Amino acid sequence: MVSFSYIFAVACAFIATANASSPSLRAMMESSSGKCSDDFCSVDRSEYPNMLPMGDVNVVAYSFDDAGRWYIAGTDSDGKSRLWRTSCDLSSYEVLAEHSITDMQANPDGSEVYAISEQRVIVISTLVYNSIRVIANDNMYLGYTGITFAPGDSDRLYVTANTWNGVLGFQRIPYGTGFETIGWVAGSQVKLPNN
Repeated sequence: MVSFSYIFAVACAFIATANASSPSLRAMMESSSGKCSDDFCSVDRSEYPNMLPMGDVNVVAYSFDDAGRWYIAGTDSDGKSRLWRTSCDLSSYEVLAEHSITDMQANPDGSEVYAISEQRVIVISTLVYNSIRVIANDNMYLGYTGITFAPGDSDRLYVTANTWNGVLGFQRIPYGTGFETIGWVAGSQVKLPNN
């Protein structure tokens, strides 16, 4: 597990680079209430006491949405695993779910978070507290470890399967809330013309 201060420093370095070099990434930092402040990376507990719960928070994974809100998965000082969403201006947070998450990716509009939780692939609704749907159950033969979605297409997920050293694809079922397996999209299981 990585401490919040370490992850925060890495995230701030990324954000500072993005602000200096890319207008499109800079646009990600804007929220409906305005743009994040210039001192975004110089935060500490005394300046932003409501960013996360008091006490130690061990961060496991984090992501951002297009509005610049942070999604942070980790363990609170009480030992419970949680998923928090923090406002762009770091003035508040809310608990979205109480699940152990090892990797995650927020979709661009922030309505869902895709995650690996207890060796399952899940989607967490940010509209209803602790609301999850299982995309793929635990599979001891695969060992899910990482998750992301296709650039520009948050309805297509890619999940690393550590045991088979490959990547599985999942596609949202049109006009539904479920996902279907596309199959192997990378790794030794993919049938290429020369195989």
